Amino acid sequence: MRKVVVLFLMVMLLVGIVAGCTGSKTFKSEDTGSSGIGLDSPSTAKEDKYKVSEKGVLPITSEKTELTVFMPQQPGVEDYETNKLTLYLEDKTNVHIKWELVPSKDRDQKINLMLAGGNKLPDVIMGGIANATLIEYASQGTFLPLNEYIETQSAYFKRHLNEVDGMRQMVTAPDGNIYSLNSIGISIPDAMSQRMWINEKWLENLNLKMPTTTKELKDVLTAFKTKDPNNNNKADEIPMMGATNGWNTTFDGFLMNSFIQYSPYSPYRVVDGKIEPVYNTEEYRNGIRFLNELVNEGLYDSVSFTQDIDQLKQQFENEEAALIGALPSGGPNSYANMAGDRYRDYAALPPLEGPDGVRLAGYNPYHYILYSNTFVITKDCKHPEIAFKWADYMYSEEVSMFARLGEPGTDWLEPEEGKLDLYGEPALFKPVLLWGNIQNSHWELWHPSFVDFDNKGERSDDPYELQRYLFEATYESYEPYAPDASTFLPPFMYSAEDSKRLNEINTTLASYIWESRDKFIVGNMDIENDWEQYLGEIKKIGYEEVISIMQARYDELNK
Repeated sequence: MRKVVVLFLMVMLLVGIVAGCTGSKTFKSEDTGSSGIGLDSPSTAKEDKYKVSEKGVLPITSEKTELTVFMPQQPGVEDYETNKLTLYLEDKTNVHIKWELVPSKDRDQKINLMLAGGNKLPDVIMGGIANATLIEYASQGTFLPLNEYIETQSAYFKRHLNEVDGMRQMVTAPDGNIYSLNSIGISIPDAMSQRMWINEKWLENLNLKMPTTTKELKDVLTAFKTKDPNNNNKADEIPMMGATNGWNTTFDGFLMNSFIQYSPYSPYRVVDGKIEPVYNTEEYRNGIRFLNELVNEGLYDSVSFTQDIDQLKQQFENEEAALIGALPSGGPNSYANMAGDRYRDYAALPPLEGPDGVRLAGYNPYHYILYSNTFVITKDCKHPEIAFKWADYMYSEEVSMFARLGEPGTDWLEPEEGKLDLYGEPALFKPVLLWGNIQNSHWELWHPSFVDFDNKGERSDDPYELQRYLFEATYESYEPYAPDASTFLPPFMYSAEDSKRLNEINTTLASYIWESRDKFIVGNMDIENDWEQYLGEIKKIGYEEVISIMQARYDELNK
């Protein structure tokens, strides 16, 4: 009997040991940090846990996967954690985002410090990186090439890469790799946003016609200054005013195009395959002469060279009376209270003919890159394939519409039958959430996206509704004067060596050009007596080397 009891106890002990081992293994296999002790190796368990779906199939992973994402926080986004787009993407993809947010104004500084610091990087950096920074760190292996993922895993981006003219050329580094994805928006009104707005009510009060030449504009501004167009018996009118940091609220993008083809973003042009600077030409000098006249005669307020957009808004929305006759801007949402009525007194001023017959719209044919290098995968990302597929999904129409318009059924609706869009075609949607409002529905497109439907929403009956207002202003007043796209220099990428050299020169060159431009206009430099000194200085800084590097890359890409 004693032997039977001992044998029974030994059997029970063995059963307990086996059961304990089995329980431990099961528990560990569900743990997020370990595959446990037993038959499965750690690598096998990791593959099982993060099994990736086939191309275009959701969810992307079989188990919840976390990605750390660096993002410059936009002031119009309430909360990235609870944002509708954040939650929607997690539900669809099974990818949870751990945000590393920084104030938008600190983006470049934070990125540079992060990259130079040598510490572990987030899996993904979103919100834009300068081309030179991208190439420098990509050459060191900090950012991963995406070519293989694009070819084998992309269900959406690859299509846009092949179909949008110039897209592949613009995102491909000289070593043949693509290291970043962009936010893409196809919209002519956005590409021609260097506009000027003039107080049509003041024109009517003074019985004046819409100016068509630079001389006529000067005459109109003089009348605005001297003839009390706001009818308050005060000499408080500001004929023309801008700001330093609004949406195209500097004067040059509009007015310089009456003298020479000009873009403040890239002051170069392509003539018969040769890259030429604009900022050293006699036509550019004539434009500065004209602007200097406006400032000297009190027609363009010199405070425009120092005030910010909030100060411009305050002047524009002055309670007692309208004060500003004309102002440069992409649209009234930059300088006006869109819930008010004052902006409705302003109309788009078409491009003006200059003294030599030049009459061009400010234009950026490569504006479809809304934000460059808005998504990169870092070397510290544990699941780059998952990160790429997460970004690729954002290029789908489904997510792009969510990212631009908000939640379907709430922030935008299916259009009523028979409703047309701004092109006169059947409308794709009816907007509810207006762009520019503080909201918690999307991230304001600072991420991979493809938006070609901006103007396909239901056409508003209100001619001053922003989308319709800008669309009609563009096609009626600016598109007829657009220069040929082939005359613009594409924003392509350079080698690490060339990027470094361009950055070294342009840091000083761009600063000197813009500072000199403003000094010439306000009179701190004399456009007649100091021009030759200016030309000598830009040569000394190295603008000819800049052109040489750009020309070599341009020729390489256009063989």
